Amino acid sequence: MSAGWNTIESDAGVFTYLVENLEVKEVQLEELTALDADYLKQLRYVESGNCTWLLLPVEESSSGTWWDPDRRARRPSGLCHTEGVEDGDGGGGGGGGCEGHMHSNGRLRPITNAAASAPPSPVYGVIFLFKYPTGQLQSDRPKDGSYDAEAAQNIFFASQTIQNACGTQALLSILLNHVGPLKVGEPLEAFKSFTQVFPPEMRGEALSNMDQIRDVHNSFARSSPFVDETQRTATEDDDVYHFIAYTPVAGQLYELDGLQPAPISHGPCTFEDFPDKVIPVLQRRIERYPAHEIRFNLMAMVRDPRIKAREIGDQQWLAREEQKRTAWQRENALRRHNFVGFVGEVLKSVVRAQLVQGPDAYDRWIEDARQKTRARIEDREARKETSGGLI
Repeated sequence: MSAGWNTIESDAGVFTYLVENLEVKEVQLEELTALDADYLKQLRYVESGNCTWLLLPVEESSSGTWWDPDRRARRPSGLCHTEGVEDGDGGGGGGGGCEGHMHSNGRLRPITNAAASAPPSPVYGVIFLFKYPTGQLQSDRPKDGSYDAEAAQNIFFASQTIQNACGTQALLSILLNHVGPLKVGEPLEAFKSFTQVFPPEMRGEALSNMDQIRDVHNSFARSSPFVDETQRTATEDDDVYHFIAYTPVAGQLYELDGLQPAPISHGPCTFEDFPDKVIPVLQRRIERYPAHEIRFNLMAMVRDPRIKAREIGDQQWLAREEQKRTAWQRENALRRHNFVGFVGEVLKSVVRAQLVQGPDAYDRWIEDARQKTRARIEDREARKETSGGLI
């Protein structure tokens, strides 16, 4: 690793534990696989007659499927929103249909008073990763929305003054604009208080020189013995990626990009309608790229879902979230490990095992590998001919 700020991956596990190591509590990042407002509505109560519908995540899958609130309206009147579960099935409250029950993952359970009266968990903001157009000149007007220079004095907005810090800076753009609802911890509260009267450029300089934030950021960079310490200006041929944040602050939807001169306002917005407001903004941004460009990533910052799982007593949901956290911890540990030495030792042990078989064993081993490679190529060509060019 270099002495400055290192590149980190756009990964929900990385960002979740990054904010946790900055002493932020009860926050989790969720990776989204579709530009769909329903993906952002992680926990949302929907009133339907006498029934309170709680939209909870279904079984985790690679596609990240969530309950679609519109499915409820499309169900026949004799069925609940969980397909194939009759009204009154699964425990109590029979003949009255859905009333008094909570629907989750194909089961019905009584709704507790606390669960029924609790407000929806907000989405505090989203972090968007995209390929940065290095060849474009900065304009006096953004391509979407409008600059709000005055807002930079009233909300937390910092200019990016150093390479590779944009991921953590996007996180802080959300966290430090919601210090009340979020438990950001003493270090970040102190940093916000210290930089509150600074202009964006000085806030960026203060951030880039804060050792604690930089050390936590760098602790999630991939370990590599080969670090390029040279500094050069990116060209149009380089693949340069950039993190920015979108969050509702002071009744406005703001795009917070440290490479822009000021926050970009996208109109009125609250926590409640943030999912519906931010998705069209993201869609318009993606549409500015060629149709073949698919290298984007989107993560939402939400309240730790384990809290809600404990509140409503959903042990299966809680177990899934704990398993996810365990997997993230393992992946983060592997990121920090340098496997170059391990791979070298494995190769040496394999070669050593061949050499003890005799002076010609190594040459026979190499020739055998070549023959197997040629056989695989010939087999692939044969299958290609029989399938009309498709394998």
